[in-house]
Amino acid sequence: MSAEIIPFPNAVADTLEHYARLARAGHVTGVVLAALGPGRLAEDTYSAVSGVNYTERRALIATLDDAATMALIDAQDDY
Repeated sequence: MSAEIIPFPNAVADTLEHYARLARAGHVTGVVLAALGPGRLAEDTYSAVSGVNYTERRALIATLDDAATMALIDAQDDY
C-alpha cells in the first residue's frame, strides 16, 4: 500500500511555478520577490532578488508600486 499525494489548489504556488517555467525557458532573466508568511505583515515578510542590478531592481519595484496604485484606484471605483 502506498500513499497518493493529491495536490490541492494553491494560487501562490501556481504563480511561482508559472514564472519558474518562464525563467527556465529564458523568458524571465531577473526577479524581485516579496512574500508573506503565515504571520503576514506583522511578522513574516520575505524578499529576494536574482539576476537584476540596482537600477533594474528599482525599476521593477516602481512597476509594482504603480500596479498597487492602480489597484487602489480600481478598488475606489467599485464604491
